[in-house]
Amino acid sequence: MNQTKILLIVFAIFGSVAAWFLLKKGDDKTTVLTWERDFKIENTDEIYKIFVADRKGNTATLERDGAHWNLDGKYRASQNVVDNMLDVFRNVEILFIPPAAAVETMVTDLATNGIKVEAFDKSGEKIKGYYVGGSTPDERGTFLIREGAETPFITSMPNFSGTYWIRFVPQGDKWRDRTVFAYKPEEIAKVTMEYPKQRNKSFIVERGENGFDVLPYYDLSAPISGTVSQGAVEGFLTQFESLAAENYINGSPSLQNVQGKIPFASISVETISGDLKQIQIWPMDNIDNSGRIKSPETERYYCLDNNGDFLLIQQRVFGDILWAYESFFR
Repeated sequence: MNQTKILLIVFAIFGSVAAWFLLKKGDDKTTVLTWERDFKIENTDEIYKIFVADRKGNTATLERDGAHWNLDGKYRASQNVVDNMLDVFRNVEILFIPPAAAVETMVTDLATNGIKVEAFDKSGEKIKGYYVGGSTPDERGTFLIREGAETPFITSMPNFSGTYWIRFVPQGDKWRDRTVFAYKPEEIAKVTMEYPKQRNKSFIVERGENGFDVLPYYDLSAPISGTVSQGAVEGFLTQFESLAAENYINGSPSLQNVQGKIPFASISVETISGDLKQIQIWPMDNIDNSGRIKSPETERYYCLDNNGDFLLIQQRVFGDILWAYESFFR
């Protein structure tokens, strides 16, 4: 074999190797670009834990527990909050690729204000991690970058206008479920309703062998001799199936103000399984900043429960359980 043929063979081999290397490098680059743009978690049923942290050190951990989610291992989480997050995981998509001139600004925003978001599966393996940043000037898109990536993108969701950044901002009690009472009639063993300033209106509803008995709360109150309407009792107990507060107001100075006052009502519900939920309520001052009465009727109450939470509740919601003793008799 002459020298010319040998050189041609050598060049052919080197050319093949170089071509393979360049193609492989191109494939790797394409793979990286695809990974950086892969934001969706199509099956959100596989998400069992969500961790979020902002740049101020505020964190929150949401964990699936059967049909509901828990917040920070202590409270039941608001299902609406969780659903809003899962909606983003399921539907987030790239709205457009930012121009090179905008990338530096986006990276700065993500470094300053970005919220770290991580989703984990049932075994504790991380599914995806992001940093969620601010919005475009027209507030149509949200800055988003994969954890470990170099390129941020402008993202949104189908049929959505605005920024979803706020959905991941840790907000303490605002992420908690606001349910006060959630008992079906068949779960309830006893309800007590005490009106300290209207003793003759106070009562006890207690499960007996043949239905429910209704008794005066105070021993000195005269019992009503009529027949208890089991239908009325059923209607009363049904009201406890879903009663939620307007807001948590833990830390409000109003707590000290009302604790020294006699409550309008003290309500307790005891279940057959032994659970006990108690609340005390005080009418909220119905006066505006000018000292004028806004309405002759009470619209809201301060509420303190036996877990130490201070809440704001509405008359239009809780008024349905504020019955009087005589209401149960026919």
